[in-house]
Amino acid sequence: MEHTAYLRRQAEFCLNLSRLSSDRPLTERLQSMAAEFHAKALKAEFEAEFGRTRATYRLMPLSS
Repeated sequence: MEHTAYLRRQAEFCLNLSRLSSDRPLTERLQSMAAEFHAKALKAEFEAEFGRTRATYRLMPLSS
């Protein structure tokens, strides 16, 4: 869990920096980085909870 806390802190840090910037490309990049850190934290939590080290399921498209 220490690893996920680090990833979440990094995500929060990037978001805070993005709020301070008036440079749109930089703001977008920082927000993208925050999303990547958040996704990594979610993945680490999922793997810790379910014991998976790599994805074994694929998302299937919904059929109409």
